[in-house]
Amino acid sequence: MGRYFNTSSTSVEVVITSLAGNLIAQFEKPRATTIGHLKSLVGQCSGIPACEQRLVQLHDAGEILADSIRLEELNAGDTIELSLVRVPKRWAVTGDYGGSLCVWDLDEQLCEKVLETRSPLSALAVDWSSRLALCGSATGELGLWDLGRGCCLRELRCSSSSCSTTSSHSTLPCQCCKSSCASSSSSSSTSSTSSTSTSSSCSTALPASVSMAAGAGAGVGAGSGAGTICCSATRIAGRVKSLELDWQSRLATSVSVGERCARLWDLNSGRCIQELLEVNVNISHISTDWRHMISLTGGEEGTLCLWDLQSGACIWRQHSYRALRHLSMDWKHHRCLVVGVPDSSEVRGNASGVVIDLWTFETDVDGELAPPESVMPRVYSYARQTLQSVPGPAHAPLHIRPDRHWSRFLKLAGGHSRAYLSELLLDPDEQEEEEEEEEEEEEEEEEKGDSYSGKVNDDMRPPAAPSKDIDFEEAASCLAWDSEETSILAGGTSGLLWLVDVESCSIMAELEGHTDEVTCLAVS
Repeated sequence: MGRYFNTSSTSVEVVITSLAGNLIAQFEKPRATTIGHLKSLVGQCSGIPACEQRLVQLHDAGEILADSIRLEELNAGDTIELSLVRVPKRWAVTGDYGGSLCVWDLDEQLCEKVLETRSPLSALAVDWSSRLALCGSATGELGLWDLGRGCCLRELRCSSSSCSTTSSHSTLPCQCCKSSCASSSSSSSTSSTSSTSTSSSCSTALPASVSMAAGAGAGVGAGSGAGTICCSATRIAGRVKSLELDWQSRLATSVSVGERCARLWDLNSGRCIQELLEVNVNISHISTDWRHMISLTGGEEGTLCLWDLQSGACIWRQHSYRALRHLSMDWKHHRCLVVGVPDSSEVRGNASGVVIDLWTFETDVDGELAPPESVMPRVYSYARQTLQSVPGPAHAPLHIRPDRHWSRFLKLAGGHSRAYLSELLLDPDEQEEEEEEEEEEEEEEEEKGDSYSGKVNDDMRPPAAPSKDIDFEEAASCLAWDSEETSILAGGTSGLLWLVDVESCSIMAELEGHTDEVTCLAVS
């Protein structure tokens, strides 16, 4: 198709809308501006990667505009109206023990970008709308990364000198020091200046394009090359084990190995604004409901705690009676999977493995969490069911990943070359029938006069769910579902990644990009 060159003025107004007519962006740009450059600007405003954008001039035969086309080539006057069609792609972010953070286009099976953090990575949380990643290291460091620009935006600090009561979240007073940490504006300024002088490339203030709103970050696929962090984030404690990020509220939570507290972070200031402090329990897992500002933590000894993030108070505590290995919380349905190591009374002979318990919390008529009782801020009633046992080493690093419907789960014992895809037996009727059968069997045993020996008979064991094996060529270290749950991404101890088809449980592709053990990953 021939192009009409309009040279009546040097600039033109560009209006970009969705197919439904909603305004996405509006610019005044030189007529020599290319469509490719326009896509990068749209990505900064909308968070949609340039590679997922298709710009169309609907009144001109609806043709998709190539990146090389200039605005002056479009048949228009002083205003150009374009429609944006998004063609979503599957993305993944993976981290390794050598400190490399890789951004992957899973549709093309290509590594788009490699970022060097210079710290062995151990945990990762990604907000895909803003294209930001919060990384935790094996040395206890935390850093917020812009995946589009390939740079570290902020290091997260927790010390008496860096805590500030002037956080943008005024309802969340800084309590991580558990002391009078009244910081004047001058001390805050001094701290900010000191932080800036420590590193010239690790920004102490989020850039305007990122700070505007959720989804304002640059696209993952934009740009190329590696961004390198030139500062080392402040060490917290041991290896960061669990991270959760909510960019809409600009908050994050973290748990480190060997610590008796979980931390709440303000991403705007980069400071810890709350500590969830246990007395005698090392916290190993955390799950957060950002809407109600509550967190559920699990301790290594098996203690479950529910926390009010506003006050930092523990509002419910219960021991699960098993050494806790993993927990997954479904806040929408107020249920939790707790994976623990069975005690001696539950193990027969040399059997090994873990036991999965389902905890359900009481809700009111509106589906909200239970209202306050007595003088406690909230008291939650609960029910516990043993769902099933899973064979495997009882003390290896364990990864349990339920799907979004909680009908299946992935299980991987770290360092082993086989993972399992199993069904979750959550049918209440089925559970009631099994409990009734167990009660009848116990009554029969009592009538026979047999004394209980402290061991669980095979008939009394939790049912083993139907499962499929996923075999890798070498030891695997972590895995995750994709958003459609049609494929699984797994990382290996040598640095290899495997893309697995869920239906057949077979490996579709091997991805090379890491040179060290893959320790954490996230899939869009």
